[in-house]
Amino acid sequence: MNDIRKCKNIENPEELFNKDDGNGYSVLAKLREAFDLVDEWELKNACEEFNKTVMLFRCRSTFAEKLKSKELDKDQRKKYKEVLIEWAIPAAICPEWYSEALLARLNNAMLVSALLLTVTIVNVGLPPDFLIENDNSKNSESYRSFLYLNGIVSYFFMVSIIFGTFFIENVMSRTYGKTERLILMEKFYGYKNCCQYSMGCGSALFPFALQSTLWRHSNNLDAWVLYGCAVAYVLLCGSFIYLSTKSANDWMAFRNKVISELCDDDGLLKDVYMPINPSISNEECKAIYKKTVKGELTGTHKNRAVMDSHTLRYFM
Repeated sequence: MNDIRKCKNIENPEELFNKDDGNGYSVLAKLREAFDLVDEWELKNACEEFNKTVMLFRCRSTFAEKLKSKELDKDQRKKYKEVLIEWAIPAAICPEWYSEALLARLNNAMLVSALLLTVTIVNVGLPPDFLIENDNSKNSESYRSFLYLNGIVSYFFMVSIIFGTFFIENVMSRTYGKTERLILMEKFYGYKNCCQYSMGCGSALFPFALQSTLWRHSNNLDAWVLYGCAVAYVLLCGSFIYLSTKSANDWMAFRNKVISELCDDDGLLKDVYMPINPSISNEECKAIYKKTVKGELTGTHKNRAVMDSHTLRYFM
């Protein structure tokens, strides 16, 4: 790999980090592979942000209390360590993951839901005339299947829109600080998933909702052909979604594994991989955590008033 240097105001960029990890391997080479960054200053910032995010979640996440428990076995601690690392990686190397990128993903889901909802909600409120020729038609299987399918699909789309809107409004936009925003995202991340899954379920059922009356106004052959096309559409889209999601998850798992190998049991980068003069050291991070476990630091307004300046700067 060519050694690219963009560092300023320092004669020897390598002095930001130790030269080797004690086993004959270059610290910079390992960090560049793990964080996918070349510039030494960017690596320094990424390492510090990674450790600060890990410690933030250890102190204030929804599973912070479980991490304090002494009853956790080795496998459980390993599981929580993986969760900590998974949340910290985007904050370190891809900050827009929790801002612009997440916003774009939610907007895409809500846009698809809104567009398709304009079709299904009209079908529920104003069903085609041929379905309700008389009062007895309202009890027919064609009418009821059409009504139920379009109604269920409409609710899927409305859930996607409402959950996405209020996730953006209350979780991503309401808080002032990055710290509070990140904690809220971790707490309500399931609602973001619900927004996307609801859109996916509604989109899969959408063609069946539209074609539920085919046998009423078409011959059987045409109806079955079009119904087969709907099944093919769902299978084709489903296979693409599965393959692309699996590929993305494999790359994420690879990145998590590489970085995890550089971390200690607490999920923090080992001292040898940290910058020589970090803005906050591992010892300081662990001291903050010990205060939290003892109840001396809970993040409440009362305790914030007695925090030392360094700890206050860290949490703000």
